[in-house]
Amino acid sequence: MYNYKDHLGNTRLSYTKNDAGTLEIVEESNYYPFGLTHKGYNSSVSSLGNSTAQLLKFGGKEQQDELGLDWIDITARNYDPALGRWMNLDPLAENMRRHSPYNYAFDNPIYYIDPDGMVSMAFDWINNGDGTYTAQAGDSAATLSEDAGISLEEADKIVQSQLGENYEGEDGEMKSDVEVGDVVAVPEQVENIKEEKDKEILDKISERKVEIQEQIRVEDSKENIEKLDNSIDSLSKEIKKSNKLFHSFKGMREISKLERGIDKGYKGAKAGYHDGMARTEGDSVRNVKKRKTLIKKRDSIKKSIAN
Repeated sequence: MYNYKDHLGNTRLSYTKNDAGTLEIVEESNYYPFGLTHKGYNSSVSSLGNSTAQLLKFGGKEQQDELGLDWIDITARNYDPALGRWMNLDPLAENMRRHSPYNYAFDNPIYYIDPDGMVSMAFDWINNGDGTYTAQAGDSAATLSEDAGISLEEADKIVQSQLGENYEGEDGEMKSDVEVGDVVAVPEQVENIKEEKDKEILDKISERKVEIQEQIRVEDSKENIEKLDNSIDSLSKEIKKSNKLFHSFKGMREISKLERGIDKGYKGAKAGYHDGMARTEGDSVRNVKKRKTLIKKRDSIKKSIAN
């Protein structure tokens, strides 16, 4: 026996081959949104049926006919379509604290399904984040229009051009040729997202370029600081040397004063020492000013790096 299912997984038609080798309908089932089976029409059941296979009804799950309860075993829990309620707690109740742990499809079976009793799912196209959408059970051009935020006319054009032309269903209505897992691209969104990603890439390149330029500037600044430090150290040594010479000449001048009554060359020596003192003092002053300028320049570069 074979079962024909609709887009939600509900068994709508059971059929098999009879003794003559032709197909024969065993049972037809139609459902209310919460899962109760319609009564009063198409109620004939062929004797060629399979009692076990015929228990697979709403959602393609097994109907429990024990004790006349007519519950449905939907994998994780037992479901009563007469009440539209689960008969067991939701295993994932902590993830949906706003809802009763016994509700079915958030009390909205027109929009949601619950194929395994764990969590309700909407007939939403999955947004892949790149302007493309992946179809789930029950999706069509109409649901694409809602999920992608585009007009129904545009959605229908996209579905027909990318997945195939619409077809006439058994109810005489035109339907989208959409199957679970089909992927469609919304051209405008694909282009916009591509432009955004390209802009992000360009922005990152620009940022990286600025970072590299800053690194080069810092490295150059560090090199300049090192050169300035060496120049400052060299000037400090020169200043120290000039100070030592200055004090040496000063000492020699004082000694010459003591020898003025003994050494006839006293006046010449004194003048020489005085000249030496003036020269070394001048060198020291110039070097101090030069060193001060270099220190100021070095500190300025350091400050620019810190900022």
